[in-house]
Amino acid sequence: MPRVGLGTWGIFDDELTHAVSTALEVGYRHIDSAFFHANEETIGAVISEWIDGEKVTRSDLFITSKLPPIGMHPDKVKHFCLLSLKNLGLEYVDLYLLQLPVSIKYKSDDELVVYNADGNVAMDCTIELADIWKEMETLVEEGLVKNIGVCNFKIEQLEKLLSFAVIKPAVLQVELHAYMQQKEIRDFCNQHQIVVTAFCPLGSPGRDEMFFNGSKLCRQLLEDPVVVKLAEKCDKTPAQILLRHAIQNGIVVIPKSMDASRIKENFEIFSFFFTPNEMKALNMLDKGQYGRSFNYSFLGEAFLAHLEFPFECQPVDEPVSHH
Repeated sequence: MPRVGLGTWGIFDDELTHAVSTALEVGYRHIDSAFFHANEETIGAVISEWIDGEKVTRSDLFITSKLPPIGMHPDKVKHFCLLSLKNLGLEYVDLYLLQLPVSIKYKSDDELVVYNADGNVAMDCTIELADIWKEMETLVEEGLVKNIGVCNFKIEQLEKLLSFAVIKPAVLQVELHAYMQQKEIRDFCNQHQIVVTAFCPLGSPGRDEMFFNGSKLCRQLLEDPVVVKLAEKCDKTPAQILLRHAIQNGIVVIPKSMDASRIKENFEIFSFFFTPNEMKALNMLDKGQYGRSFNYSFLGEAFLAHLEFPFECQPVDEPVSHH
């Protein structure tokens, strides 16, 4: 699994075609996608062009997709995997993840979030994780996916999964950046040989505020004095500092960008190293749960009240500065 991949959430059509093509030209071989993103056909078209043009082989690439919450039903797991494979134009994906540990009622393939008459998300609290995971393991057995894992799980949910999994989760993908370093769950994953992948490794500064818990805080990440000072010292960009910090901590990163120069910069993080003191300074930026930028709270109270909802909804303002 390449240590740096391209995130593709929220990019569509020509912008996505340009981003994926640029990433492949720069040297990325890891592309992170999801059915929920509603853009896998565009990604698939670029991948097909590169494979058909003999610029890459399928085995050169590491492609991730994810089961959407409306697919968290035993009879829908393979269904949505096959849809993603069709959209991507692939016979298999290298990694298939559960996007969330909660299930939304299924209505149609195109209705990614289903609502009740009262305006709340239509949650399904009857689904057992063990039944879902058994179907995920079947995908591996049938050769549709090479590896399986999860997103947005907390430690208690990982412990539950490990208690019955025949095929252990290979990857945990979570929000992770210098303001939210997730050390406890990283330590747990290290103990159980689970690779940690960071989405929002730069704090997702460009995301629309409706998706944020603490958007202002995360936009400050690239302007943090510790980050900026180290960028000047290393002759790198603040983004490169943040990404290097993550991979030097053993984390896979999937930064998203539509800008060709930034896509290139985000990949150029292997030619320098931080000293122990520099790593310590960056590690001290951690704000814990107050650093979280994305908690799905925009989906409403019923979603947040689900027994398996994995996040704590924290206030926007951090009470005490750590540096």
